Parts: sequence; C-alpha cells; structure tokens
Amino acid sequence: MTCRSLHVYLSIFLLLSLLSAKDDRLKQALDNQVKSFLGVESLHAEQQAGFMYQLTLMQIYESLSPELQKAADLEINLQGPERQKSISSPLGYYTLHFDTTGFNAVPLQDISGNGIPDYIDSAAVILDHVWQAEIVEMGFMAPLNANGHPVSAYDIYFTNFIYYGLTSISGAIDDNREGNWTSYIELNNTMQGTNINTKGLDGVRVTAAHEFNHAIQLSYRFRDSDRYFFEMTGSWIEDIIYPEINDYFNYLSSFFRNAQSIPFTSGVNEYAYANALYLHMLSQTYGNQIIVEVWQQILQEKALDALKTILGRYDISFSQSLNEYAKWLYFTGERSIPGAFFTDAASFDMISISPNSMLKAKLVVKHDFPVSAESFYYFTIDSIFTLASLADTKTMVNNSQVLFNYFNPEKYYTGPAESGSRHPVIIESIPQDLVFVVSNTRDSTVNVSFTLVTDSTIIPREEGSPVAYGPNPTRLSDGVKSANFWAVPAFAKIIIMDFNQQPIRELQNDEYFDTPVTWDLKDKNGQLVSSGIYFYVVTGQGKTKINKIAIVR
Repeated sequence: MTCRSLHVYLSIFLLLSLLSAKDDRLKQALDNQVKSFLGVESLHAEQQAGFMYQLTLMQIYESLSPELQKAADLEINLQGPERQKSISSPLGYYTLHFDTTGFNAVPLQDISGNGIPDYIDSAAVILDHVWQAEIVEMGFMAPLNANGHPVSAYDIYFTNFIYYGLTSISGAIDDNREGNWTSYIELNNTMQGTNINTKGLDGVRVTAAHEFNHAIQLSYRFRDSDRYFFEMTGSWIEDIIYPEINDYFNYLSSFFRNAQSIPFTSGVNEYAYANALYLHMLSQTYGNQIIVEVWQQILQEKALDALKTILGRYDISFSQSLNEYAKWLYFTGERSIPGAFFTDAASFDMISISPNSMLKAKLVVKHDFPVSAESFYYFTIDSIFTLASLADTKTMVNNSQVLFNYFNPEKYYTGPAESGSRHPVIIESIPQDLVFVVSNTRDSTVNVSFTLVTDSTIIPREEGSPVAYGPNPTRLSDGVKSANFWAVPAFAKIIIMDFNQQPIRELQNDEYFDTPVTWDLKDKNGQLVSSGIYFYVVTGQGKTKINKIAIVR
C-alpha cells in the first residue's frame, strides 16, 4: 500500500469513526430522552429498539431538538431491512426475508436439500403454527395493512443482533382509528448469544409467539398507559402456545423479590413479563378467551378499564382478582400444592415475608402497615389457639379497593373482605398459623391498621349469657324441622354461612333479649340446607359471637 493510499484510507477511517461517534452520541441522547419520559434510570434491551422505543419517540417528538428529531426520524420511519432471499411460509401467512452470506447470514445447514436453510424452513413452520394458534384458534385479530385490511402475508426478517426479536412499526393504519399501526418483525438470525437464555429453535418458538402477538396488538390500539399489558400478554401467550419451554421463568426471581412494591401497571419490561402470571390465573380460571375479550375491549378503553369491564362480565371485580392473585403468588415453590393454583407453581420462587411482618398471636394482635399502589402486602400470625376470632381492617378512607384475605398452608380461606369491615376468622384446628394479605387497587399507597381479636371476649355478654344454638348437631333424619338460637341480644342480627363462609341466610331478633330466634333450616332461596358444617355470626350492640353448626340429613 502506498503512502498516498494509506493517507486516504486513514482519512476515510477517521471520517467513518467521527460519523459513528456522532451517531452514538445522538442515539445516547435519544435514549436519555426516552428514559426521562418513562421515568426509569436504564433501558432494558427490548426498550432500546422496536415499537415501544419508536412509540415513545413519537410521543416526545415535538419536544426534541431539530438534530434529535432527524435522529428520531431514522428510528421511527424504519422499513424492513433489505435481505438477499425471500420465501413464503408453507401456509402462506408470512414472507421470510434472510441472508445466506455476510453479517446477517443464517445457519446454512440444509439437510432436506431443498435449497433453503433448515433454520428458515423450521422458522416458517413455527410461524405458521403461531398464526394458527393466535388467530385461527384463539380468535385474535390478524395484523392489518395500511388500508386497515388483514395482511396478505406478514413480513419476517432475520437479523444479527443481541435481541431474541423485535417488532417495529412501519406506518399508521388508515381505518379512521388512532393508535393502530402496521409493523414487521425481526428475529435473531441464529438465536444464539449470551443475551439469549432460550437458544435455538425453542428460542424461535417463544419469540415468534411473543413478537407476533405484538404485531396483533398494534392492530387493536396502542396507548402509552397500556405498555405493561402488551408485554404481559406477549409473555403469557408464549407459555400458552409452548408450555414446555418456560422462557419467562427468567424474569420471575426479581418479580417475586419485589412483588409487594411493584404496581400492577408497571411499565418495566422485566416486571410486565413476570406479571403474565396474572393472565395465567385468569386463563386457568375462565379459559383463554377472557384475554381475547380484554383485547377486543381495548378498542374502546384503556387496558386497565377494559380488564375491569371484562372481569365484571365474569362477576368479579379487579380488586377481588388482584387479591386472589396475591393468594396464588403465595402458593409457589415449596409452598405449592399439587393440582392447585399455577400449573408451574412448584418451579417458581417464593414471596418473602419480612420478619417485622411475622407476628405471634395474643389476645389482640395489631399491625399497621402501608400497601403500595396496585399491589399487596403479606403478614403472618402464628400459633392462634381459638376457633373463632374477629379481624378488623381500617384505612384512612374505607374503600372497596382495599381488601384482605387469609389462608393457611392447606389453602383454606375466606372470600376477600373490604377494609373497614369486621370479618370473622374461622379456624378449623388449633394451634393455627395464618397468612394474611391486603391488596390495594387504588393508584396511591394506603396506610392500613389491622386488628385481630383472638379471645372469646368477642362473645356478647348481655344479661350474662352467651348465645346458644340447638339442637347441635341438627339431625334432619330424626324429624327435626327447625332449630333455635337462645340468648340473642335484642335486635341483633344472625348471619348463617356455609363452610366457605358465604352467607346463605340472615335472621333478625326483633324482640327482647333471650327471645328464641327460630331457623327453619332453609337457605335464602327457600331450599333445605345440605349436610355439612355451617357457621353463624351474631352481631348486636357492638359485640359479635361466632360458632359452628353441624347439619345432618
């Protein structure tokens, strides 16, 4: 090489280095703007590119300097990269674009001898399966083209980068709606590398399921407030289509360490991936269709409002479901119960409970604590030696969005009870250790005062006589058609509950003290009750009595 040639070479190298340094500076400046907008200190790999990154740039575009707007244009107006070869998937749902030489080349092994690398052949079959599962079987909307019609074939590109895959916006959809976009997907060209936990074709499988669901989601409606639900659904559907792979396990350790302080709507990808467990709870309880219904509702409402609307159709509130979710999260790892709660619960980490929240039973147990927004708080009370206790939860503002529940390792529990209520805690055997959880679906932290009275002093003592019931056991087979409550305080209320503590009948003493209150052994629908254990709660003059009844037919 001549000196002149060397000089030219060095000049070109220096110019390219300067341009590269400028590009890096502009990208770093854009990243800083995105972090500031999202309120995070660092961006996960998936937040540094792809449609979440692009959408954030679009939201902050007007506030950027002219130089940064030009840099953002390169990110926002991305079209699919050029590749050397293209094929259609076997069912024609996709066009796959790939290189066989150069930086983005895929593995070239071709055992079938059809002239197409086996990696691409396999990816095409996997992608067709994902389309069938998500659109044909589950009923999600197909990705739309720029005119608002289902795409004739969705574009997949194979790229040499550190990610599993990325879904990128390619333009707005012209169908008179705001917030829906056309897109394309890039998949890792080898599915290897240190940043990829699930390598090879299993990595292709979960990535195809996850990223294609993002492409589907973009055809519904994107709102910035819904980022968390995009990732929750993408991670959930990975495990629905490929339950044996479990790539999302990689995000659970941090989640279980921090679950008691993470808002349900946290946009941090790592937590949103792990919160796919909430959708697993819903789909295990109601079927996969409930998630599709939420996405259909997202056309009209923000994700959280859409979720509340759909849950209402299943006769459950979001507050109740979050409280139930907290219970499911407790029964994981060594606490898991075969056949109950999450299918993979035994493989998960466990919620840790602070030593300051592990209490010993005494006459009156008091515990004051904050519950973070859209989260929950666990505490335990050990060695309870009474069969009937009374729990009292209070917040600064009594609200149905703050609920408590309790259970033991055998998953015995009551339905969630609102803050501000006095709730009976029925214990089947003593001594008993109980776990309590208080959930908060408000958008701000609430301070809770919890009291558990564990002594028989909760029995009313008007006129010196406790309430009594008889005959107990009540044997209908002996011809008994009714039973009586004695020593009931004047104008007190009697609530009869089944074994799950669901109210089945309410009686009232409208007379003076010790007037017998008769129960005809029927529920509120007029049906004779079945054999089993029942509970009754007598409340009057600020006092409460709890006891058990045995009915034998």
